[in-house]
Amino acid sequence: MQTVLVVDTNRRPLMRCSPISARKLLQEGQSAVLQLQPFTIVLKKREGGSDRVSNLTIGCRECHSKKSNRSLRGFLQGKPSLQSQIRGKAKKPLADASAVNRTGKEIVYRLATFDLPISCSPGGRAKFNRTLQGYPEGERRVRGFATADLVKAVVLQGKKKGTYSGRVAIRSSGSFCIDTPKGKVARISYRFCKHLQYADGYQYSQQPQQPRERRFLPRLKSQVSASSVL
Repeated sequence: MQTVLVVDTNRRPLMRCSPISARKLLQEGQSAVLQLQPFTIVLKKREGGSDRVSNLTIGCRECHSKKSNRSLRGFLQGKPSLQSQIRGKAKKPLADASAVNRTGKEIVYRLATFDLPISCSPGGRAKFNRTLQGYPEGERRVRGFATADLVKAVVLQGKKKGTYSGRVAIRSSGSFCIDTPKGKVARISYRFCKHLQYADGYQYSQQPQQPRERRFLPRLKSQVSASSVL
C-alpha cells in the first residue's frame, strides 16, 4: 500500500499516512508539502504549541476525533470547571523533573563545602564521550545475557557439576560467574544458563517457603459421630 511520509515542524519523522489522509490534511490547512520526491508533508502547529510532556495528552479515538486541532478552551467551551481541572494538572509531570534537578544542584553545593575540586557536566556529555570513543549504546550483552540477570545453570558433569541459581556476571569469553546464596561460582559456561528473570534495576531476595500448618480433628470416641463434632 502506498503511503505518504509525515514529519513535524522539527523535521522529525512521524507515522506515515495514506494518500487520502494526506490530501485531507492539506485541504484543511493542517499540513503543507515539504518535498515532492519522495512526497512528504509537514504538520503545522496551529497554536504554536511545544512537544514538551505537559503539552501532550492521551485520549481515546472518539475524544481525539472530536477535539481535532481545537485548543482546550475551544474544545471545552461552556465547561470552565473541567478546563481548570485539566490546566491544574498540565504541568504536574514537570514536578518530578524539577525535584531531580534541584537535588543535583544541592549535592554540588554540599560537596563544595569540603574545599575539594569539583567538576560538573551535563547529561549530554556521556553521549558525547561514548560517541567520541566508539562505545556501543545500551547495555552490554554476551550470548543474550547481561550482568545482574537472574539465571539458573544446570551442569551435568565435571568439577562444576550441580545446579546454581542467582545473579550472573558476564564475561566476553562466555564463562560467567553466578552469585548464589551459598557464594559465588565462577567459570560457568553460558551454554548451561537459562534466564529466570532479566535485570530490571530492582533487588530481589529468595526466601525458603515455610511449610503449611496442618490441622487434624481430634481422635473421636466410638460413641461420637463426626457429623456431631463438625
